Amino acid sequence: MERFLQNGESTVLNRRLELTAMHADGSIFPIELAIVPIRIHGKPIFTAFMRDISERKQSHEILKESAMRYRQLVELSPEAIFVHRQDKLVLLNQAAVYMLGAQTPSELIGKDMRDFIHPDHRAACGQHIRQARHGTSATPFQEQVWVRLDGSKIHTEVAATMLVYDGKPAVQTVVRDITVRKRAEELQLGQNRILNMVATGVELVEILNAIALFIESQSEQGLCSLLLLDPDGSILSNGVSPSLPDAFRREIDGLLVAPASASCGTAIFRAESVIVTDIANDPVWATCRHLALRHGLKACSSWPIFGKNRKILGTVALYFREAMAPTTMDLQLFSICANLAGIAIESRASEERIRYLAHYDGLTSLPNRFLFKEFLDLALRNAQRHGKQFAVFFLDLDKFKDINDTLGHEVGDQVLQETAARLRGCLRQTDKIARMGGDEFYILIEDLEDGRYAAEVAQKLIEEAARPLLIGHHTCQLSVSIGIGIYPEDGCNGQALLKNADNAMYRAKNLGKNGYQFCSAHEESIVTQA
Repeated sequence: MERFLQNGESTVLNRRLELTAMHADGSIFPIELAIVPIRIHGKPIFTAFMRDISERKQSHEILKESAMRYRQLVELSPEAIFVHRQDKLVLLNQAAVYMLGAQTPSELIGKDMRDFIHPDHRAACGQHIRQARHGTSATPFQEQVWVRLDGSKIHTEVAATMLVYDGKPAVQTVVRDITVRKRAEELQLGQNRILNMVATGVELVEILNAIALFIESQSEQGLCSLLLLDPDGSILSNGVSPSLPDAFRREIDGLLVAPASASCGTAIFRAESVIVTDIANDPVWATCRHLALRHGLKACSSWPIFGKNRKILGTVALYFREAMAPTTMDLQLFSICANLAGIAIESRASEERIRYLAHYDGLTSLPNRFLFKEFLDLALRNAQRHGKQFAVFFLDLDKFKDINDTLGHEVGDQVLQETAARLRGCLRQTDKIARMGGDEFYILIEDLEDGRYAAEVAQKLIEEAARPLLIGHHTCQLSVSIGIGIYPEDGCNGQALLKNADNAMYRAKNLGKNGYQFCSAHEESIVTQA
């Protein structure tokens, strides 16, 4: 006021100033003061406008303290929190910084939040935020896929709510990273689906293909291959490799099990996983690295597939087009899927063994009586349709009981095996031979012009069976008695044919053994004395 009176100028007059005033009782309180100079009759008069701003100051302090507490709560929250205005990030906590793969909040402030949402989910996220802007409470959590700075995907749950930040409307978005949970759910669903395929009898190649595709869907960068170990444990053959180049699959078919035979052959040899991050320089790939590099394959990790009692059944491998190591998640995935592959392979092997034993003799590997009956039924239908003849032989080994009683069942089993192989060798590829049990056999000869060919086959069988057998240090001498039935003369159905051939065989035995007899009287019958 004094300066204004001296030179007519002042920098503080006509302005609102915040000052401190004192009540009559001495208490201090904030005021807003404005002094306005006016002239009345040429004389300056100063008019003061004073307002108590205690409540306003208190409100500002409350807001300031509230904002500070909000920032503290946001920063300390274990869940990622983003505050954005018109989709631009204005505040985020350390959990959000970590989730998006940044180092500091400054890397993200000002960026468009939509840049971190997977394109497939941006429309749903936009609708979610609009719902928050027009609502009075937080939206329900919604699953979305977000993207980190490095481009990797994150499975999330997202909820949004409106708030006032720095005096302006904004949206707070809470984001939970559920990638681990989603992965666990997907792994469990994948396991259940594959186990269901095993339980419902799906073919092994289809199951292995499902495992390979499941691994590739979870790994993202890897190309999966499953190889099967041959029975003698020396060679790996192609199982399934849905995404590998066809030429490469053909080139590695028959991979040897050896100390340095690529990742897979080496994994079998060592009975442990082999991780090769750079095929071009790893000695494990010395003999066939050119094959992999030619097809752009630069890294390969392989795990043995174990069955019961740690029996190795094959390998599961993951190829990469960049020199790299499998991730921690890849390692977990391989542990699970190698186990699934082992279950599938052993399950199918057991089923095949059961089916084999249901139709084949376990000792001689010849068809058994049940499979022979199927052959006989088929032969009957063909003969009836085309008006042809066929022959059924019933064979019984002479003197076999003596070998069993004197030399033991182990030698007897070897005699049966060798004799079965010899009998099979006397027949055409189209002829069928089956072991009835004990020392009895059936033979089916189709496309029979007349009985003379049947007689020739019978004579060959007799001569072959009569050749001495050397089993260990023992020389065994056998002979065979054969009964022959011809369709349709000796029966129009399988039961009649077998019964008549059986009777003919016993007639051959009664006539001195080591010979054959036809059922029909007009056919030639021969008995060769032992």
